[in-house]
Amino acid sequence: MSLHDEGTPSVIYHVVQKSLWDAALASGVNYFPPRYDIEGFIHATHEANLLLGVLNWRHPKHGFIYKHIEGTFLCLAIDTAVLTSPVKMVAAVPTESNPNPIAFPHIFGPILPLSCVTRQMEVVRDPQDGTFLSIEGICE
Repeated sequence: MSLHDEGTPSVIYHVVQKSLWDAALASGVNYFPPRYDIEGFIHATHEANLLLGVLNWRHPKHGFIYKHIEGTFLCLAIDTAVLTSPVKMVAAVPTESNPNPIAFPHIFGPILPLSCVTRQMEVVRDPQDGTFLSIEGICE
């Protein structure tokens, strides 16, 4: 039996705040994103070009989720053949406007071992308003 769901892509992407990622690496502590204790998993995607839309998304009630967070963000490319935390492919509940939602990879546990991260690419932002513009080497 596989650790990951059938259909899990060989490479998945997760965006991190560089300061939090660097602190976890420096201290030897497992990295978990800020909302892991609430959500219970790490959000990822198989389509790096979808990341900018998520980062710039404006929630109808809460406003921008990520644009107001200052600092540098990194996009991690994760090799799922090396990743030891289970990946489940989860789709949103179908709705009338989105009858066939895409399944996204959710990582249940830390990003381990660190060798599963094959690339760390900087996310380029607009210095004026924090808009996420591109990801170095992926979506320019």
